[in-house]
Amino acid sequence: MISPGYEKGKASIEVTVANIGSDTMKSVSVKLLPGNYIIDEEGTFLGDLDPGDFDSADLSFTPRGNPVLVRYQIAFNKAGERVVLNRTYEFTAPREGGFPWIWLLVTAAVVYYAYTRKAGRKVSHS
Repeated sequence: MISPGYEKGKASIEVTVANIGSDTMKSVSVKLLPGNYIIDEEGTFLGDLDPGDFDSADLSFTPRGNPVLVRYQIAFNKAGERVVLNRTYEFTAPREGGFPWIWLLVTAAVVYYAYTRKAGRKVSHS
């Protein structure tokens, strides 16, 4: 499960790892792999996850594009074997500063409409 975050040019994803199997996942780690971003916080060692347990890792980066394909890896030992899962997540940063301009344009349009409508009524009654 992925939970994205973004604040002032810095992005993050929280990767939740859950053990849905019947064996303990040992030495679980999550880390960012190189991509079109600057890695700020590479990864986290989560330790062991018993069946039914879960834990999360926060990975932070500075995107060099929008959207950016984030590559990460989940690795663990299970039943005596090392399992490495490489995954990707398409991260899209919200547009900064867009809302105030839209709000200003909508307000201006409403004011213009109300003014022209009021002016039109005055002219028709004259």
